[in-house]
Amino acid sequence: MVRLKVKQKRQKKQTEQTQDLQHLRQHLRNLLSHHSSYIFFLLFLALFFLDRATKAFFYGKQGCFLFFCLTKATNTGSLLGLFSESSIFRIIAILLSLIIIILVSFFYFLENNKTFRIAIFFVLAGVISNLFDRLFYGNVLDWLALGNLFSFNLADCYICTGLILLIVLFITNAKSKVFKG
Repeated sequence: MVRLKVKQKRQKKQTEQTQDLQHLRQHLRNLLSHHSSYIFFLLFLALFFLDRATKAFFYGKQGCFLFFCLTKATNTGSLLGLFSESSIFRIIAILLSLIIIILVSFFYFLENNKTFRIAIFFVLAGVISNLFDRLFYGNVLDWLALGNLFSFNLADCYICTGLILLIVLFITNAKSKVFKG
């Protein structure tokens, strides 16, 4: 009789602990889903300031490791320095960056797919960080070079990461639609 009561108390306590754990998990899911915009905003700030910090720290330093070299480059053009001599292109690049930010932000809030939102988040972080350079310095500060091919910065890596995620997402969604019907 005593053993039965002890066993029942133990089971009741385990059930309560399991329920508490499930409640905590649900609370965390709700917190993350309702406040994911705040979390993404804080992560955006972290990425933005990480890009700013790496530009401040590495810009102008010299040295190489494997294929990568630290460099001091300014990019007045677009990707890989294209159209760097055109002053009208700088204005177009700034306007195009603003349009991309608005469009990408619009799609970010419409879509519930987390991978899509993360991809858009990376693109936004990179575009806004490079736009900051264009507005305040007149060009983008690049500090990392891949051999003699081209130079880039952390914001460019964010953009590439976001675009790769979008491509992978597009391919996987296209494949799943093909296999479904």
